[in-house]
Amino acid sequence: MKPHILVNADIDQQFTNHFSHEMLDEEQTDSFFKKMLSSLIAVTLVFSIYVISPKIIEVLKGVNEQAAINQPIVQEPEAAAYTDAYIWTAKLKLEDFKLNHRLQIVANGQDQLQIFGDISTQEIPNWKNFVSWYESKEGFPKLDHKVGFGATTGNIPVLRSVWFDAKPTAYFADGSSGNLGTVLENGWKIVGIEAWAIFVERNGTTITLSF
Repeated sequence: MKPHILVNADIDQQFTNHFSHEMLDEEQTDSFFKKMLSSLIAVTLVFSIYVISPKIIEVLKGVNEQAAINQPIVQEPEAAAYTDAYIWTAKLKLEDFKLNHRLQIVANGQDQLQIFGDISTQEIPNWKNFVSWYESKEGFPKLDHKVGFGATTGNIPVLRSVWFDAKPTAYFADGSSGNLGTVLENGWKIVGIEAWAIFVERNGTTITLSF
């Protein structure tokens, strides 16, 4: 019986060794196929990138070009010396000198502003002050003067005093007076009375009369 048992043991050992070799062979085979599959995938990816990348770049380039076409064109500012800001600034200064009801200022060509209108002899000092102020502003465009000195009517009323009560009253140098809404003889209408000034308006132009 003992020899029979030894024989069986040898057979079992041989079977075990044979099975182990088969398992090893299968593992090696699987490993080989996995390596082959990985290599094939890598080659496919490299080939795809090589072939598709130029197409992607071309598509992206086309998209960028189309976006550039659709992008609104922003024009560079012209080299002209004047801008709306200069005109607006000059108009505000005309108001400070009580000349905005007399004079208008507009763009004239590419590098010049034009000021025109008529002023009275009493307003000449204010006009000279405006010109001095304008000429002192470095970088402002040249100012073309088309100003006459023949205006004799419609001067700005000269404010003397204001009586404040339930219905404030403004008194002027020519002896006239008025309340809010009063139209004076020279066509100016009182449109505002405040503690520090009153406001008169005519033909769309408003003037501030300070105390």
